[in-house]
Amino acid sequence: NKPVVVYYDNINHILRAAYAEFATTESLAAGFSSSGIACNTSESMGHHPNISVNGENFAITYQGQGGENLYLYQGSGLNNLFAGTSELIDAGVRTNQQLLVGAFSQPLYLNDTLYIIYADQTNNDLVISHMDNASWIPSSIASEGALGSFINALTTSNKIYTSTYKRYFDDTGVDLSTIAISEYDPASSTAP
Repeated sequence: NKPVVVYYDNINHILRAAYAEFATTESLAAGFSSSGIACNTSESMGHHPNISVNGENFAITYQGQGGENLYLYQGSGLNNLFAGTSELIDAGVRTNQQLLVGAFSQPLYLNDTLYIIYADQTNNDLVISHMDNASWIPSSIASEGALGSFINALTTSNKIYTSTYKRYFDDTGVDLSTIAISEYDPASSTAP
């Protein structure tokens, strides 16, 4: 019952986790302890991190290698946060093209299944990835317009709902940007 925060350390170029030295019902005066996690120190790793918890399991997603890859660091028990494992989720490779992927990632659990929502910055799409037969499968769930910035997601009624900033200018240059809301039903064979 101690808060945990994940963030990118821009000075050391690594993903870090900060543990509260206090319980949620105690004084904040004890502060936080911080340590690097899941990172290869020879590369800039850990941009746009986010964390999700499902019972004892945790999932931290982050962008690495100049914005070309999306990674997942996961394990069991927040008290064992530094004993997790890291894996590449999306290398950004699509039909002979290297994409920038992984910004604004949002891991979330639905019925004990981990889903990861993130930006495909090259195509301006909102992407969801899930494990299927030991491989992570990315699928575009929203592609009308410039999408994928400032993602938020939640699960309810066995569906995933996302919001993202949609950049849009009309022909005269007037900014008509808005928030785009999407619904994704994992039980459905196709994304909306």
